[in-house]
Amino acid sequence: MTRNELHRFLQGARDLPDSAAFNAEIKEHHPADVASALSDFDAGDAQALLSRIPAEHRAAVFGYLSPQMQGILAAHSSRAELAQLLVHVSPDERVDLFNRLPADTGAALLPALAQAEREDLRRLAAFAEGTVGAVIC
Repeated sequence: MTRNELHRFLQGARDLPDSAAFNAEIKEHHPADVASALSDFDAGDAQALLSRIPAEHRAAVFGYLSPQMQGILAAHSSRAELAQLLVHVSPDERVDLFNRLPADTGAALLPALAQAEREDLRRLAAFAEGTVGAVIC
């Protein structure tokens, strides 16, 4: 399926009630291709489509979105959706996303995470971007 065909599929999928069919089709595509196609949608539609993707695949797709698009989609996500996403992204992507969130959104998100994840996120967020601690911890 080409990028244009994937884009058309995603446009039609907004109204597709069958999650199993959507999930089977979306998993056939590399997360980078899905992210590229999602970038063509407005934030509300992109968030609605992203939220339908199974959690592990959603995290992989999210990782391929631009930092700007990640921030926009995070702003359109509920606290529960954002917490679920943070659990499934890699630790470095997790802290990068957390650091891009407005302070009040980040503070509201922390209680939705498990204790170990909160501590890990706080520890990683304390390192300045580009420092050895931020890279290897």
